This record gives sequence, structure tokens and C-alpha cells, in this order.
Amino acid sequence: MILIFVKLPLLLLILYIIGIQYERTTLPASVRTICEAIAILALLLDVTLNYSVFTVYFLQLPETGEYTFSERINRLCLTSGWRSAISNFIGRILNFFAPGNNHIPNAK
Repeated sequence: MILIFVKLPLLLLILYIIGIQYERTTLPASVRTICEAIAILALLLDVTLNYSVFTVYFLQLPETGEYTFSERINRLCLTSGWRSAISNFIGRILNFFAPGNNHIPNAK
């Protein structure tokens, strides 16, 4: 159970941090290719966790069209309550590591 609810989301965060760096224009082509491959792996894990583990975390199914966790927390940042607080916290972390600092535009 710890693997599913703790380690897999942490793995997703690590893969995101590494994979999203492909957006940087100063990377050599070989490093950029590796980052793109990691980003694809992270995307597959993201979609899987969005419909399983994160559904349990937020006690809510994703809405239509919210295939990734990023899309879900972007929407939840605009709501109120505990889901919004958690989403804004996660959004700020993701924005910190994103090259453009704007991965989750609605995070406050």
C-alpha cells in the first residue's frame, strides 16, 4: 500500500522534475532527447495515477477532459476548501521546477 500511495506519486514528481527540463532551450540535443523520453514515461504514470491514487487522495473523480493530474489541480486551484489548499501547494512546487514557472497557471 505504501508503494501505491506514497512511492509512486514521489516517483512521478521526480520524473516530472527531470522530464520537464526538455523545455529548456539551452540543453544539448542528447540531454534533451533523454528528458523527452523521461517526460513520456512521466505522462503515462501521471494519467494512471490521476485516475487511481489521486482519485482517492482528493475523494473525487477527474472531470471530463482532465487526463493528467496537472489539469486537475489547475482546476482545483480555483475552487475553495481543502482541495484548493492542497492543489495550490502542489502547483507552486511544480511551477518552481518548471522552466517557465507556469506549469500550473492558476496556482497562487
